Amino acid sequence: EGNMKLYDGIITDNTSGTGGGAIRLGKNATFVMYDGEISNNTAINGTTKKTGGAISAIGGTQITILGGTFENNVGGNGGAIYTEGTLTIRGGIFRNNSGTYGGAVDVAANAQLALLGGEFTDNSASVSGGAIRVLNGGKITVGGEPVVKGNAVNGTANNLQLQGSVVMTLDQVGEKAFLGISAENAFRAISTKIDKDLTAQFVSDRASLAVIYQDSALYLGAADGHKHCLCAGMNAAGCSHQGTAFAPWEETTSLPASGNWYLTADVVLADSNTLSTEELNLCLNGFDINLANSKNGRLVYLKGTGKLSVTDCTEAPGVISGAAQSAVQFENN
Repeated sequence: EGNMKLYDGIITDNTSGTGGGAIRLGKNATFVMYDGEISNNTAINGTTKKTGGAISAIGGTQITILGGTFENNVGGNGGAIYTEGTLTIRGGIFRNNSGTYGGAVDVAANAQLALLGGEFTDNSASVSGGAIRVLNGGKITVGGEPVVKGNAVNGTANNLQLQGSVVMTLDQVGEKAFLGISAENAFRAISTKIDKDLTAQFVSDRASLAVIYQDSALYLGAADGHKHCLCAGMNAAGCSHQGTAFAPWEETTSLPASGNWYLTADVVLADSNTLSTEELNLCLNGFDINLANSKNGRLVYLKGTGKLSVTDCTEAPGVISGAAQSAVQFENN
């Protein structure tokens, strides 16, 4: 439960065989860095790299980085910092650190990272998270104007790695923020709900993918987009909705209530959708919807001014089947 503050100075050329080449924080300890340098530290035992080349924090620790430099540190999980607690980064430079997971920072499951500033460049990892890896179960909030770019995994661009189903909470992200994004499951949401398009601040590390603003959230999808006419060209002569962009839908027991979506897997529906004023444009994308488990036995219950368009852009179209009642029921108010 100790407390350490670093206002200036250099901590360099230290080694630990258990983790935390420069600093090891035990349960409920706190560390605040205002300025200074932590460099050339290693966490390694023989040939086995350990957690946190510079800092290893276990348990309910709290780390706050306000400024200073982390450079040329080497570790296994987190070339510079490994955390199982809460890590807040408001400033500072992370440069030329290297690790197995998280070249600069590795965030464990159940740990929390608030990335509110700082600059991450030229960090590298051998497996995932060239600059930062957030392990499945970990949490990340991004705000302010952090810059995470020019980092790599084995020479391939990889900056912020969102592992498993991790999504970012975005809070007052500034215009000068820039973060490269990687995710194991490419076609999924990568943020919670937001009120504006932030695709200029968040970009895909892979050229074949792109960050897309859809349904008030950021998604990672195909770079060329999943775009086609709602009517699949059947009404081409009078079509006014060419090039509609669809976002990936990954749930396998439900369907979206509104927006433009394409299926990425078969769906066994647990309940029907009720559309009162919403508009849903759905591309089956070659996948099936089975209604056998739907409580009402329907795909959609349309009321009032609700609108539904179903299409499929593949050569082997998906199938909607298994309805106990009408697959689609209309009711005018």
